[in-house]
Amino acid sequence: MRVVCIIQARMGSERLPGKVLMDIVGKPMLDHILVRLSHSQRITEVVVATSSNPEDDLIARFCQERNTSVFRGSELDVLARYYDAACQYQADIVVRVTADCPLVDYEGIDELIGEIEQRNVDYLSFNSKPLPRGLTGEVFTFAALKLAHETAHQPYEREHVTIHMYEHPEKFRLASVEAPAWMHRPNYRLTVDTPADIQLIRSIYEILLSQREIIDLQKVIELMDHSPELQTINGHIQQKDPKK
Repeated sequence: MRVVCIIQARMGSERLPGKVLMDIVGKPMLDHILVRLSHSQRITEVVVATSSNPEDDLIARFCQERNTSVFRGSELDVLARYYDAACQYQADIVVRVTADCPLVDYEGIDELIGEIEQRNVDYLSFNSKPLPRGLTGEVFTFAALKLAHETAHQPYEREHVTIHMYEHPEKFRLASVEAPAWMHRPNYRLTVDTPADIQLIRSIYEILLSQREIIDLQKVIELMDHSPELQTINGHIQQKDPKK
């Protein structure tokens, strides 16, 4: 099975423009994501899917300089961008990751890939309710992506790639996996969408990166548990409603 991880990335952002290439301890945020995903044992290829908008030339140039596969498509129809990228890179299984998650759990993604290859399901994710925002990815079959692309028509369904899948269990075989108890911290926000978010991530990287190439997520949770001053940096941020 050819497993293609597609990272959606663009420079436009309502609350933090240019965030995907913002510096975190000397590297663009997108570079940290690519480094973490490079440790996956099950991903065949990682592709950055950006838009054809001229402002996203910066992302395409970054990928070319880093020798990373890049695909360019619709800016707002992200579902079409995913489908076209999956077609071009001949995916059997697709992993969805967003470029605002610099602590993405590559080990958890490997677990999901292993599970979806064994189960008779279309879509698999971790149960996100008890988890910090910004750690997990989603895994689904190319057939499921194709069906969503062909049948999703609402603007929010086109912008948010998998929402049509989990809103229509009558069409898609859905399943979830429980994450380990040490990750159950729903009040922690480890994604980047605001200046407060990137302030927190920079603080975590400055404290934990040291001489290691990647940060251990258990160390992140331990640090947050014992650092109320870190918890308050972005504790007030509200996640946007995907339907608005």
